[in-house]
Amino acid sequence: MGGTTGLALTGATFLKAKMDSKPKSGDDATQPYQLQMNELARQQAADAKKRQDALHKASSAQRARFASQGIGPTDGSSGAVLDGMRAKTTQELNDQAAAYAAKSNSLENSFSQTQASYLTPTKRSRKSSAGDLLGDNGALQQLKDWD
Repeated sequence: MGGTTGLALTGATFLKAKMDSKPKSGDDATQPYQLQMNELARQQAADAKKRQDALHKASSAQRARFASQGIGPTDGSSGAVLDGMRAKTTQELNDQAAAYAAKSNSLENSFSQTQASYLTPTKRSRKSSAGDLLGDNGALQQLKDWD
């Protein structure tokens, strides 16, 4: 079971590192992103703990069934059953970590696109800028005509 605990902590550490890598400037767009990333990390840790607890409970129950039949927990078939339970949980945790990494990347991409949209002028703002320039030229032309 030690391997599954390490895996869950690795996934949570991965998300924590992603959260810490973003600028913390107090920006309006940064705060919701940080909140979403924090919630995602909290949710992943809770899900991993829930899976580990379920494995612990199931393996304890299985060991008790083996003991009631007079089979030791390290005997061939009982050891294989318990190892299979651990392997299945480890695979589920790997799949879960991959799903959370995909969600994290999606949030990061969305945040990056939002940040980039603040830097790219829209067509409307470009038209109004062009109109302002023409308006200034028109005023200059009127001043020339006035002379």
